[in-house]
Amino acid sequence: MDANALLICDVSEGMFPEERSVSFQASDGCKIELFVTDRRIRDNKLEIRILEEKNGLSLIELPAEPLNESAVLTVRSDIIRKPITA
Repeated sequence: MDANALLICDVSEGMFPEERSVSFQASDGCKIELFVTDRRIRDNKLEIRILEEKNGLSLIELPAEPLNESAVLTVRSDIIRKPITA
């Protein structure tokens, strides 16, 4: 996945040294939780790919499958920071 934005989220330690636990709210209010490699975290934000934006919502692709949802989902656009910088 080629990330092009960062998602504001809660980041904590994962089960393994190079793993992080990430959580945030989808646009429908559902809490999304997933584990990612620490390489996908920048400045305590999750690397994502924006697929589409419309009416204050963004369809995004996550770098891993969440525990309770698909890796492609909709979030409020105001929790996204872009463009991603190296």
